[in-house]
Amino acid sequence: MAYKDKENQRKYSSWYNKKYRNSGKGKIADKKYRLTEKGRLRERIHKAKRKRNLQWIQMFENPFSENVEIDYHHITDVYVVAIPRDLHQLYTGYKHHREMCMDIVKQIYLKGD
Repeated sequence: MAYKDKENQRKYSSWYNKKYRNSGKGKIADKKYRLTEKGRLRERIHKAKRKRNLQWIQMFENPFSENVEIDYHHITDVYVVAIPRDLHQLYTGYKHHREMCMDIVKQIYLKGD
């Protein structure tokens, strides 16, 4: 839907959020979306941006099979890479989590060196 002015777009957006998103159908649709792979990825991106004010640019596609649980690890405040969840959680709670996970990232993505 294209709007000629921002005011009409704002009014429609407000109506949509009040009427549809908060209705039973809207909540069911949102829940179904969040259960998809794309929805889960979107939720991770949202949490990273909101909680820690981080950006999200994925450096590489996920090289792991679908049966491997992955986490996206920030190698900087902007760039993320996929690493297996069990390896990523080895260093949770450490002060230098990002530096300690870099060994894992190098082993996975810099195999040729």
